Amino acid sequence: MTILLKIDDFVMRKNNIVFMKYCLWMYAIFCVTTALAKNNSHLFFASNQKFSNRYELKNTYTTVVKLGKIRTSCTCADVKYLKSELQPGESTELIVTLKANSLSGPFTHTIYVETDNPKQRFMRFVIKGNAIPLLKVSPEPVRYIGTLQAGKKYEYKYELVPTNPKENISLELIHSKLPVGTDIKLETQEDKFLLTVSITPQKEQKSISLNFAVKIKEPKDWADIKFTLNGRIQSSQSEQPKPEKTTP
Repeated sequence: MTILLKIDDFVMRKNNIVFMKYCLWMYAIFCVTTALAKNNSHLFFASNQKFSNRYELKNTYTTVVKLGKIRTSCTCADVKYLKSELQPGESTELIVTLKANSLSGPFTHTIYVETDNPKQRFMRFVIKGNAIPLLKVSPEPVRYIGTLQAGKKYEYKYELVPTNPKENISLELIHSKLPVGTDIKLETQEDKFLLTVSITPQKEQKSISLNFAVKIKEPKDWADIKFTLNGRIQSSQSEQPKPEKTTP
């Protein structure tokens, strides 16, 4: 089924994020992914903002076309069409809304819309973009730290770098009671924040699962940054049971 697709975004400045403007006309839905990639027509928006896009779908067939189920590759998107049955030459809008605080950094997601046309049972849309976070965290906040030796101290550092150096940012460390031998510090440096996690596993521990968060107090309406460290604990060699001696 040949569909006329119109993509028409707007320019907007909010929280120092500039939304890109583009307008493309394509005939044949299966060309959309390639066309968008060639024109670098990605979506750019602050990750704490809800962002909506409207797509115009036009039935260019001489018969009625019915739109069916919508499937997405991500729960971050709400997708709906305004009209499910299109007469020949009739158009409707497909509205794609990306939820606030559901994406962070570069993303690629796919949307499928089913139809009753036997020549094309579904239409495929690929949405690419970059949801700009307030802070870029390095390394990733969720990590597996492997096997740790009991009684030995380990340190893990994270850098939280503002994507807008001029932004006034206030952070707060949030955690429940920490295990014995564990400490977390959040320091403010000249151009970034430094988070240090110190872990000294205890001999009675078999594993470690540490969960905590950094709350963004200012500016408002940003989601907490959640951290997770998982690993195994191994007793020291000196505490390992010695093999029994055998008499020949």
